[in-house]
Amino acid sequence: MNDPRCITMLVVSILVQTGLTSSAPMPLLMIVNNDSMECARFLPGDECMDCSPPEGWDIFGPYDSCPENYKVVNVTGICRGFENERCCTEKHTGASGDCRNLVMNNKTKKCAFVANASNCSLPFGWLAMPENASQSMWVCPIDYDWTLLNCT
Repeated sequence: MNDPRCITMLVVSILVQTGLTSSAPMPLLMIVNNDSMECARFLPGDECMDCSPPEGWDIFGPYDSCPENYKVVNVTGICRGFENERCCTEKHTGASGDCRNLVMNNKTKKCAFVANASNCSLPFGWLAMPENASQSMWVCPIDYDWTLLNCT
């Protein structure tokens, strides 16, 4: 087993099975609303999104349990996606990022972020997210390269 080829094959095999990178979600936290006597398990986000509980909810640790006589409920957090390349590239793992300022050029196969994409004059060939597009569907194709672009 000390043969360098065997070790290399083992490492390659592990990387193929697990992937090179993935979004690591934060551990579920217990959140508690003492006014309504409710509690919930809450996902505070991952590498592409940050979530906070609604007003009135206190954050406890991942190993805390729901206080006695409290009702367990589902709570939707207030989430904000991050504007970064990995989170706005198709087939990434994890939550969707904030891709509203993503622009792409299908001829050159390039993507970029610009400031205020919906209200700027893009260079010829560059497209901003269409008004009727879903933000979760507006992502950079995996075979495109990322570049820097100024928008006026």
